[in-house]
Amino acid sequence: AGEAGAPVEKSEGQILKDIYPRVKPYLRLQGIAAIETQGVYTTNKDGEYETPLVNDTECTYLIYNDKGTALCAIEETYNKGEIDWIKPISCHLYPIRVQDYTEFAAVNYHKWQICDDACVLGK
Repeated sequence: AGEAGAPVEKSEGQILKDIYPRVKPYLRLQGIAAIETQGVYTTNKDGEYETPLVNDTECTYLIYNDKGTALCAIEETYNKGEIDWIKPISCHLYPIRVQDYTEFAAVNYHKWQICDDACVLGK
């Protein structure tokens, strides 16, 4: 859940277009509808690419397994050997976010309750 999708590098935008037909069968109906309306990625007010959202809250690529665990449909398609790209780099790094500025890049940790268990277990 969030107010924006995951950042997508410009080079990743074309990859998302190319792999969408293979990822689509794994998506929830809400994700497919959002992508068919918004595209495989969107552009924010700053001109940066992001994954589209379902109802302005969750990533369109979010799926659940039979145990109710949230997964990434792109990564699941990769795990099944159907594509050779695992997911956007920002998703690999999350909850770390990199923000590029003119003279430097800031590396920030997005601290929120959903990550608390991982932080505790990571110790």
